[in-house]
Amino acid sequence: HHQQVLEEARIAKDKAFVVYQQLAQQLTSERKKAASQLTNEISKHLSDLQLPHAQFEVRFEENKPTKRGMDKIVFYLKTNPGSIMAPLAKVASGGELSRLMLGLKAIFTPLQGCGTIIFDEIDVGVSGAVAHRVGRKMYELSQTVQTFAITHLPVVASFGDQHFTIVKHSTKDTTTVAIHQL
Repeated sequence: HHQQVLEEARIAKDKAFVVYQQLAQQLTSERKKAASQLTNEISKHLSDLQLPHAQFEVRFEENKPTKRGMDKIVFYLKTNPGSIMAPLAKVASGGELSRLMLGLKAIFTPLQGCGTIIFDEIDVGVSGAVAHRVGRKMYELSQTVQTFAITHLPVVASFGDQHFTIVKHSTKDTTTVAIHQL
């Protein structure tokens, strides 16, 4: 019965793949709806964070079937007029990437039910009015979730309710770290 068993297994596999494709297509459809909402939300945050010409886009590329569907999702970004949309990993400067990540965190953190979020120098590469906007955005986020920010920028720190200094002391054999409330 070897041939019969193989044929039955092939038929079962083909039926399962048809079901998989239907479910994967539903997943793609839901992802595209969510991508549209994400694009709108990110655009608002980028404008708030002094990237008024930035455009964010979620692109779907076909991928081999996996347990996560058949999509490869790539974030595209354009930060300056006249430039082209390109994959985020290739075009964002440190400051732009920091602001985009802050925007993403502002969107996703409340949805994930996180009680605490930590920003470790997310304000790198920014200063002046941009640093002020970054501080304000983190303050807004802190109204719904406990927020810690590690920063070297006084303008960002000025939005905090409590401040700490971290002092690292090293000797030949040990390193200690002390945290003091200011």
